[in-house]
Amino acid sequence: MVDTNLKWLSLILAIFGTVVYHLLQKSTPRTINPFFSLSLTYFCALILSVVSAFLSPSPVRVVFSWKQTNWASIACGAAVFGAELAYLLAYRASWDLKRLSLITNVIAAIVLVPLGVVLFRERLSPRIVVGIALCIAGLIAMLD
Repeated sequence: MVDTNLKWLSLILAIFGTVVYHLLQKSTPRTINPFFSLSLTYFCALILSVVSAFLSPSPVRVVFSWKQTNWASIACGAAVFGAELAYLLAYRASWDLKRLSLITNVIAAIVLVPLGVVLFRERLSPRIVVGIALCIAGLIAMLD
């Protein structure tokens, strides 16, 4: 059974986090070494994650979670590093807020649709196909 409150709360948190993330990436000084900036970012994320893991009311203990970890968590760290570096460099290359996130997220979503169907057996409904077509039209409309 899906917890509807958690479903909507997680969406709101993801939107809020993404908005704040892009505002902060765009606000990062161009004079700072991008790798040093990312190091500070990850240090903060590490501290928050470790503290949260130990304070979490989750019935799954941290030690058990450590034993259950697989390659996906480490690969995800590399993917996050790549995405964050790419956004930081893109903002330094004069991409603006109004386009960069929209273009990258729409294209990523379009790429993820067939991957979801093939790798995770997700269903592709006519409504999703119409949504993809509208997204492509929106991308075309935004291009200079």
